[in-house]
Amino acid sequence: MSVGKTTIYFSHFYKGVCSMKATRFFLKFSVIACVAFLGSCGNSGFKTISAVKAKEIINTEKPLILDVRSPMEFNEGHIPNAMLLPVQDIADSINSIAKYKDGPVVVYCHTGNRSNIASRVLSRHGFKNVYNIKGGIKEWILSGIEITK
Repeated sequence: MSVGKTTIYFSHFYKGVCSMKATRFFLKFSVIACVAFLGSCGNSGFKTISAVKAKEIINTEKPLILDVRSPMEFNEGHIPNAMLLPVQDIADSINSIAKYKDGPVVVYCHTGNRSNIASRVLSRHGFKNVYNIKGGIKEWILSGIEITK
């Protein structure tokens, strides 16, 4: 039964029921997810760290802090000095953050899944010191570390 619903959903999706913006989001996110999945074997090229360790790095190394959530999530609260760069835009925006390739980059999302994908993309584009916050901003808040709006 769910196969029929899935077929109907995709049928409507591709007939233009969803906006072009939603279609582009879906396609970009699908490509990024496939790249991350296909590259999941072997060395990932980034480190997954705790929220407490991320706070240490932020205090001592002054990294680029990337929030890869949606603008709405970002506006609800984010790590101080974080730059919003939604995961679906990472690949298209690499040039805008290229000057940070040799420096530390801390990446986070809500729970760590999107930031894992973004961290893989950054690593594959030559970023050398990428840190993914395990558990995302959810873990950050549970650790008692401040956020800003």
